[in-house]
Amino acid sequence: MRNPEGQAALENFQFFLKPIQEIVKRDFPDVELRVLKRGESLRLPDGTRLNVQNLQPQLGYVLSARGKKHRVLSGVQSDADFACAAAAFFQRRSSACPK
Repeated sequence: MRNPEGQAALENFQFFLKPIQEIVKRDFPDVELRVLKRGESLRLPDGTRLNVQNLQPQLGYVLSARGKKHRVLSGVQSDADFACAAAAFFQRRSSACPK
């Protein structure tokens, strides 16, 4: 049987994923957004390797760019929270960030 709290977190993540994908496409067109599944790993632009098995909590976003230390946004993020964090990390404006 699945963990009800984990299932709720996954549903919240999926709820915000589509607006976040649209923010990335519109405001950060040269940024790749990938959804990794359990057991997958990925080499980040900063040269490190990300293994999703080691992330806690298991849902979140990792912002990475060549020459910068990556940043982990843990847990479910609203579209505005993601947009503001990405704008600060990539040093760009995002129309989805109210600040």
